[in-house]
Amino acid sequence: MAADKRTFAPLRMALWLPLVAFIGLCAVFFASLEFSPRAELPSPLIDRPLPTFSLPELHTASVRTTVDLPDGPFLLNVWATWCFPCREEHPVLMDIASEGFAIVGLNYKDDDPKAIEWLNNIGDPYRLNLVDRNGDFGIDLGVYGVPATYLIDSERTIRYKHIGPISSSHWREQLAPILRSLQRVDEQV
Repeated sequence: MAADKRTFAPLRMALWLPLVAFIGLCAVFFASLEFSPRAELPSPLIDRPLPTFSLPELHTASVRTTVDLPDGPFLLNVWATWCFPCREEHPVLMDIASEGFAIVGLNYKDDDPKAIEWLNNIGDPYRLNLVDRNGDFGIDLGVYGVPATYLIDSERTIRYKHIGPISSSHWREQLAPILRSLQRVDEQV
């Protein structure tokens, strides 16, 4: 009987091999996501005009277009209530708005009542909040994940794209200097 157990031991170990391999592949996949330079991927829309749109505003449902965007440079932040990293970056957006910078929100593939409740509970940093229920405008922007943030100049040209949540350090070191330089250009004109 002992000989039978020994002959089946390799077979039992072989049954565990696919599970161990799967766990290993998952670990490699998630590690590559964590360290991927997704925020550094170039956008083909940089230095091109912001795509035109006709979208409802979140709170009023009134239709808005590019004419309704802020006059000066602003951030366009693509967000959703189902997006955990959006919750992570939200305090940073609140700080940016408190500094007086204009932020336009694009609520992406979300539920309007949930989005309104979310903003009522944790604060609303957006001067204007557009709704992209089907993701069509997101496709025009090249959105492939949220959050995503674009720096738009006063002529409605996309100058920078950041994918993923904005951290305080990323704001101070990269985005704020670009936005301030765009504002200085506007003041000189």
